Amino acid sequence: MIARLVVLALALSAPIWPAVELKDVEFARPAGVSLTLDAWIPESAATQPAVILVHGGGWSAGDKRTYIKPWFPVLSDAGIAWFTINYRLAPQWKHPAAVEDVEAAVAWVRANAAKWNIDPERLALMGESAGGHLVALAGARAKVKVRAVVDFYGANDLPLINIQRGPSKNLENYLPDGTPETVRAASPATYIHRGMPQFLFIHGTGDKAVPWQQSPAMCDAMKTAGAQCEVFLIEGAPHGVSGWEAQPEFQVWKPKVVSWLRAALGTSQGQPSAALGMFEGHADIGSVTRPGSAAYDAGARSYTITGSGENMWGAADAFHFAWKKVSGDVALSAGIAFPKPGGNAHRKAVLMIRQSLDADSAYADVALHGDGLTSIQYRDARGAATHEVQANVTAPGRLRIEKRGAYFYMLLGGEDQEPTLAAGTGRMEFQEPFYVGLGVCSHDKDASETAVFSNVELSPAPPSAAQPVLYSALETISVTSTDRRVVRIFPGRIEAPNWTPDGVDLLYNSGGGIYRIPASGGTPALIDTGFATRNNNDHGISPDGKWLAISDQSQEKRQSLIYVVPLAGGTPRRVTALAPSYWHGWSPDGQTLVYCAQRDGEFDVYSIPTAGGEETRLTTAKGLDDGPEFSPDGMYIYFNSDRTGRMQIWRMKPDGSGQEQVTSDDFNNWFAHPSPDGKRLVFLTFEKDVQGHPPNKDVYLRMMNLSDGKITVLARLFGGQGTINTPSWSPDSRRVAFVSHHLFR
Repeated sequence: MIARLVVLALALSAPIWPAVELKDVEFARPAGVSLTLDAWIPESAATQPAVILVHGGGWSAGDKRTYIKPWFPVLSDAGIAWFTINYRLAPQWKHPAAVEDVEAAVAWVRANAAKWNIDPERLALMGESAGGHLVALAGARAKVKVRAVVDFYGANDLPLINIQRGPSKNLENYLPDGTPETVRAASPATYIHRGMPQFLFIHGTGDKAVPWQQSPAMCDAMKTAGAQCEVFLIEGAPHGVSGWEAQPEFQVWKPKVVSWLRAALGTSQGQPSAALGMFEGHADIGSVTRPGSAAYDAGARSYTITGSGENMWGAADAFHFAWKKVSGDVALSAGIAFPKPGGNAHRKAVLMIRQSLDADSAYADVALHGDGLTSIQYRDARGAATHEVQANVTAPGRLRIEKRGAYFYMLLGGEDQEPTLAAGTGRMEFQEPFYVGLGVCSHDKDASETAVFSNVELSPAPPSAAQPVLYSALETISVTSTDRRVVRIFPGRIEAPNWTPDGVDLLYNSGGGIYRIPASGGTPALIDTGFATRNNNDHGISPDGKWLAISDQSQEKRQSLIYVVPLAGGTPRRVTALAPSYWHGWSPDGQTLVYCAQRDGEFDVYSIPTAGGEETRLTTAKGLDDGPEFSPDGMYIYFNSDRTGRMQIWRMKPDGSGQEQVTSDDFNNWFAHPSPDGKRLVFLTFEKDVQGHPPNKDVYLRMMNLSDGKITVLARLFGGQGTINTPSWSPDSRRVAFVSHHLFR
């Protein structure tokens, strides 16, 4: 093995800045065969992406310097680091030897990335012909991690290509046998899946060796699976990039490859970016057509970020990001302003914590929108949907994002104020190290927007208090978009919101009292409940909006009894004679209450006339039956029961007959609330190992469509007891009110 290191401008590719050249470096020795690579790596103070190149030659010919020479100057002139590799050739070496060699090269570059200031999370594979097939196969098999793949006219569906052009001697030499199982196993199309690297397919429509239709067919299948790809067809171009050099009309691949790699790998136009103040680098993330930029003013501790991008939403993002790799708990604070008036109301300037620089990475950010809307946005897994919790503060003067363990928090304040808690996420586990920084998205792929981040501070999260402080967030969530909005943050515990029938106000309990607050936010007011001063979280408003049912523990041995009181306030009227009794629902006509009660050591569901009288036992199964609530048409009572060993949702007719199970899964499901329009059921879900319905747990708000039984997750949050114990739908069936809790240290 010969290794030669030269720090100079290479004659081979005529670079315009200093670079490192590697020649004949051994990266693997499978079965005693020495595999080597060459490389060109520009000098950079910041970590940078790189591309691993794989030659063609029908799997049986060529080496790291043949067929792909036109790529070298294109990448070098763009300042993009590259490695070009050898692999074992057919017919001596059959599949999967060649793709395993490509994977070994990726593993070697990742393992040695720090030596050359390469970011192992920003690697791409690029191959042509047989090399195109190999990079597509390595990218789709995902045995090693790369961020992007550029496939020049590779054969991606081997069973189909045999049909399209007939038997191939090259393919016969490459495969160990011709069985359908072997052919499928060697086909990139076999391994298509959501979350695979993004692909760029480049193909000439004059290709007689590999039908050009292979590329769009592969891309269509990827899009169907939820993966990202793009096809770039060159009209009339034949097979082989080396043969394109003499034809000016075929040179369009060069700027396309450079711009696509810059967008996919996050690298700026021109020389790789130097460190930027406290940040290590900056880059465009995702598919961005207008390159972004970043500048640092040391005197003002401010950063000016310009970014394009269609959006930061859904399963992938497009924006400009100034970043630093960190570990542990961190806090990033700044004032944010858009210096240019007008612009897109949905443009975003963000403080972000991100798992990787991939477009579909998991992340959390605190985002200031162009119209002043401020929210914490998050994607809890790679390629998952983005969620949002909107603050009840508009255009704050100072913003902060904090990561504390597996939870992320938004803190907001005035320009000269210490930010305070405004919202938080559910549990999200990040691997260390991760990225933290500043980002801008124009929300318009054909435009750029600029934001100024002032008095930027990046530090470890403030020291934890000896005892965490509990905060409660009264929130509402859209059942269609799953967007959440904070009504108000409270120190201490609040529970169990109810929506008033006119949709204007919310009720909740705290400290034994029942409070009323505008659903749009504002100051809460205590409802007069007379002697009932130990109200728990089982309360709700009558269908006509005149009465409030409460469960109070201030009388008779401090056990819960059910009362009704005017919604405007007044003296409670007792309904249940026996205790403990916990209210849960009104009948649609307001004449009957249903509740959970303990009698003779058993908790069951009971009903009673609202005017009082004899109670009727509706359930008799061993175990706990709880949370009864009428359907809006009065035909059913939904409740939860652990009679099968795990808490599940059930329903029965109002007289207790016809009891049937509604949910059956590996979770514990509590407190089913049918929507006013009768179409959906929302309920609270605990993990299978949780006993009862305790507070301070990682839980799910889930929703069932009653027409087909399909269940979806509305939100993951920290909560449990008090999150949605009682009816919490808005009267128009569009939103649900709930409480999330935060143990903020």
